[in-house]
Amino acid sequence: LQGDWSSDVCSSDLQAKQELENYCYQVLDAAENSGLMSKLSSSDQEALESTCTDALQWVEQNEQLEKSYFLSKKREVESKLKPLMTKMYAVDSGSKKQRGGRRR
Repeated sequence: LQGDWSSDVCSSDLQAKQELENYCYQVLDAAENSGLMSKLSSSDQEALESTCTDALQWVEQNEQLEKSYFLSKKREVESKLKPLMTKMYAVDSGSKKQRGGRRR
């Protein structure tokens, strides 16, 4: 019975680790889209990439940690990246307003 509990804990830890890695890789994939990245300043682009690569390096160095550490790190990474991702995926509302003017 103890072996089952131990493997559940390990798979839960592994899942949390993979979620953090996957999130970082998804963001880095989006960063390869020049159309999205063009909406960010060069310092924002650098911050986005370094946040992801730092987190991935952290995972490599801390693979043995428990789930809570990975979840905490993922929240930290998300909080840093959320404003940047919002800028990247923001719809340019200014151009739509001009095209959709009233006809007389």
